[in-house]
Amino acid sequence: MLESLNLHITRFLTQRGWRQSLMMMVCGGLLTLGFAPYYLLFCAIFSIAALVTALNHAETKWHAFRLGWWFGFAHHVTALWWISNSLLVEAERFAWMIPLAVSAIPAALATYIALIGLCYHTLRQRYPTIRNSAWQSTRIFALLWVGIEMIRAYLFTGFPWNLVGYVWAETPAIRQFASLLGIYGLSLLLILPAAALGMMLHRRGMFLTPSHRWQPLMASTALLLICTFFGMWRQPEIAQTTTQQVLILQPNIPQQHIVDARYDASHFMTHLTQTKEHAQPGDLILWPESSIPYPPEQTPEVSRMIASALPDQAQLIAGGLRVVHASDGDMHYFNSLFHFRYDGKILQAYDKHHLVPFGEYVPLRRFLPFIEKITAGAQDFSRGKGLQSLPLHHPDLNGKSLYFSPLICYEAIFPGHVKTNAPAIPNMLINLTNDGWFGRTHGPHQHLAMAQIRAVEEGIPLLRSANTGISAVIDSYGNISNATTLGESAILRAILPEALPDSPMLLFRHYGILAPLAVLAAFLCAILWSIYSGRKAGRQTKDMIEF
Repeated sequence: MLESLNLHITRFLTQRGWRQSLMMMVCGGLLTLGFAPYYLLFCAIFSIAALVTALNHAETKWHAFRLGWWFGFAHHVTALWWISNSLLVEAERFAWMIPLAVSAIPAALATYIALIGLCYHTLRQRYPTIRNSAWQSTRIFALLWVGIEMIRAYLFTGFPWNLVGYVWAETPAIRQFASLLGIYGLSLLLILPAAALGMMLHRRGMFLTPSHRWQPLMASTALLLICTFFGMWRQPEIAQTTTQQVLILQPNIPQQHIVDARYDASHFMTHLTQTKEHAQPGDLILWPESSIPYPPEQTPEVSRMIASALPDQAQLIAGGLRVVHASDGDMHYFNSLFHFRYDGKILQAYDKHHLVPFGEYVPLRRFLPFIEKITAGAQDFSRGKGLQSLPLHHPDLNGKSLYFSPLICYEAIFPGHVKTNAPAIPNMLINLTNDGWFGRTHGPHQHLAMAQIRAVEEGIPLLRSANTGISAVIDSYGNISNATTLGESAILRAILPEALPDSPMLLFRHYGILAPLAVLAAFLCAILWSIYSGRKAGRQTKDMIEF
């Protein structure tokens, strides 16, 4: 009965022509349901298993490329359609770009999955040891998938949005594995069982024996159980906290007002009023990205008004525009984070260094003179110097000096690139963002999920202030202790969670991408050894026959 069901599903997934392309698109759309805010894990596993099944039966390498591309295109269209919402904020200027944004970006990203299909098919056809082994086929697919995800995180400035490991963001025990191998380790924990399930869906005789098909699935299931027990053991019932009080503002200002200079004064007064009403002495207060509409360093009145709103010994971290007059006479504009003392003095500033293409600057501008950046202003933003670990300039009530790593907007999506340890390992990650560009879509939910995993990877709590949501306090285990809802005006008050001390359980904190790379290297060595052993056995058999 199981064999009959298997063959029926296989025939359904391996139809030829437009039917198979359509089926891959449906499966790519199902993968999106595995991510925030849905977290339908079985959809993610089944969709990738279906892709593996189709690739196992692909006739040529270009057939495999097409299967991967249609799968990836549908996935990225359904996962990233919210990008079009940012183009409707000033629809008269940017609405014409919507068809391009919802098709060209997914089409480009789909190429990564298409390359996985191409390489997977090529390797299986070239090496019988891989083709005849469900074990080796599972390993090579996982190696290719996670390896391509790593490339996607860096190539063309990188766009590691919705790596498949994020489907585990709301699974507390499993997500603890990110402390060892980061988001790439979580991707492995999804791809291995999904690919193993795909090996079960086959035509008769594809693998040498039925037991070969079961082994990868059993081993992957065992690995998931081990990681579950590890996560349950690692995570305490109650996370430790410091004594530092934190106040986070979410003013919920419409994005159309933020980009309209006529609303600048009321926009600024909203933040000042909420701060006066809710701040207490000694608070660490967070305002979201772009919350100060005037350049503070050139506008002394900004500091005076902030000083009037801050209670004694409080500190404010807020997003705003920084303008620098260069020696050559040019003006440089930065999307910045400012750190104010209770008397309004600017203690330090951080300039965003990972800018959004077409949002904050236009790449290859001289070849694309007809395209404007989406954010306000005709001139591109300049790139900051890089990651920093900044002091709060006063100890918390326990006498411990605190440091923070500033992150603006989508800088929080880059695994292994959210902190520096000089001059000290930060006690918190502070992420100021304005997800009002996304509207009430699943974009802000996906953005929050990535912030959760950054906290687990580094073992450092993350404080997040967003203009329209979702603002949150995330502890070092990825648990959201306080959060707003999307599209509401809200105030969060919380106590800063404690950062985890150094330990062997924080491999990713110390080694970054090298930790998952070591695992992929082990996979590659196992595959190469299998190929070598298979060829050696083949030569020995041939020699015996000739003898």
